[in-house]
Amino acid sequence: MIKRIFFIMCAILFILTGCSEKQSINKKREVASDKVSSNVEENESTNVNKQRENSDLDTIISISVPKTLDDLRKTPPGRLSKDIPYEKETSQIWGDFDISEYKEQTLQKLKELTAVTDDVDTIFKGLLYYLGSNSYSQSIERLTDYNGGLYEPYLPQPGDIKTTSEKKIKSSGKAIILLDASSSMLLNVDGKQKMNIAKTAVGRFASTVGQDNEISLYVYGHKGTQDDKDKILSCSSIEEVYPLQRYVAKRFSKSVEEIQAKGWTPLAEAIKTAKAKTASLSGAITLYIVSDGAETCGGNPVKEARSFANENNQRKVNIIGFDVDQKSENQLKEVAKAGNGEYISAKNTNELDNSIEKKWVPSIYDVMKKHNSLLKNWGRTWNNLTERSALADRILYASYNEKSRFTQAIALMRSNHLLSEEKLVQLGNLVNHYQQNIVKEKEKLEKIKSEEENKELNRIQNKVLEWEKEMEQLRKSQ
Repeated sequence: MIKRIFFIMCAILFILTGCSEKQSINKKREVASDKVSSNVEENESTNVNKQRENSDLDTIISISVPKTLDDLRKTPPGRLSKDIPYEKETSQIWGDFDISEYKEQTLQKLKELTAVTDDVDTIFKGLLYYLGSNSYSQSIERLTDYNGGLYEPYLPQPGDIKTTSEKKIKSSGKAIILLDASSSMLLNVDGKQKMNIAKTAVGRFASTVGQDNEISLYVYGHKGTQDDKDKILSCSSIEEVYPLQRYVAKRFSKSVEEIQAKGWTPLAEAIKTAKAKTASLSGAITLYIVSDGAETCGGNPVKEARSFANENNQRKVNIIGFDVDQKSENQLKEVAKAGNGEYISAKNTNELDNSIEKKWVPSIYDVMKKHNSLLKNWGRTWNNLTERSALADRILYASYNEKSRFTQAIALMRSNHLLSEEKLVQLGNLVNHYQQNIVKEKEKLEKIKSEEENKELNRIQNKVLEWEKEMEQLRKSQ
C-alpha cells in the first residue's frame, strides 16, 4: 500500500515539473519573440530616420514656393546649381541646360528624397532646393533699379550767382570720373544702395558737363570679391568703361548700368591709371572721384594724386566722400589736397546731389552755352527700350534654364523608376506652371518700368524746357 502511494506521488511530481518547465520554455520563447519584434521595429524606425535625415526632407518641406518676383529675390540658390556663372545662367541656351557636371549628385539626392516621400508638391520643392536658379536676385534687382538712362542734368540756377566775376564763362576741360565700386558701396543710404545712388549722380554729372567737354569714366573695385583670395584681382582691375569722348546718352548709361560693387578699394592704382592714360594730353584735366572709403589695397593715393597734379598747373583731383567714416575722410581730404583739388563730404543723397551741382558743375554761363544740346539730348533719349528689354530677358532666360534643369531631373526619376508615371506628369505640370508664372511677373515689372520711364522722361524734358526759358530771359537781361 505504501509503495503504491509513493509511486502515485512521484507520478504527480513528474507531471507538475514537466508542466512548469513547459511554461518556463514558452515564457522564454515569448520574451525572445518580443525582443526580435522590438528590434525589427527599432531597426525600421532607425532606417526611416536616417533616410529622412539624409534627404533634407524637413528643410524641403518648410520651403515656400515663390509666387512673385519679390519672393524670388529672397529665395536661396539651389545647392547644386549655386555656382553657375551669372552670365551663363541668364543667357539664351539653345537646347537643354546641361546638368552633367552634377548629374550623379542630382540622382543621389532624388533617390534619397523619393525614398521618404512621393508627395508631388514636396518633390517639386526639392527641385527648387537642389536645382533652383542662383540669378533671380541679381537680374530682378538690375531691372528694378534701371532708370532707362534718364540722368537728369544738374542745372545751375540764376540764384546761384553771387558775384559778377562768375559771369566769366569757364570751361572745365576734360573730366575724368573715377567711380568707387568696392563692396562697401553695397550698403544702403536713405533706403537705397550707395552704388545705385552714386551711379545716378555720376550719370547726371556726365550728362551736364559732357555736352561740350570730353568725359571719361573709370571704375575700380568691381572685380572679384572682398575675400582675401580675390584681393590681387580686385586691386589690379581698373577699367575705363567709357573712353574719353563727348557724352552719348545711350552709350554712357549702358556703361554705368553694368557696374556692380564687389571688391577692394584700389584708389591709388585708379589715380595712377588715369594719369598714365592722360599722359599725352594737354590742357585742363580734372579727376572727379566719388568714393565711400579709403585705400584698402596698400597703395598711396596721396602720392599718386600729387604726381597727377604735378603734370601741369591745370590738373587737379576733386573728391566727394560719400557716407565715409572719419578715418576714410581724413585720407580722402589729404588726397584732394595733394591733387590741388577740393574735398566735399556728403552724408546722404541730397548732400551728394547738392555738392555736385554747387561745386562740380561749371558756372551757369558755361551751362547756358549748351542748353540747346541739352534739349536735343533729352528729345531723343527714348531709345533705351532695347536696354530695358535685355535686362528683362535675363530673368526670362534664367527661368528657362532653371526649367531645363528641372526637366532633366524628372527624366532621371523616370529612367530610374523613382516615381510613378502619373506623379511624374503632375510634377512636370508644376514645373511648367511655375516657369510661366515667372514670365508673367517679369512682364508686369517690365510694364511698370516702362510707365515709370515715360513719366520720368516727361518730367526731365519739362524741367529742361523751363530752365531754358529762364536762361533766355537771363541772357536778354545781360
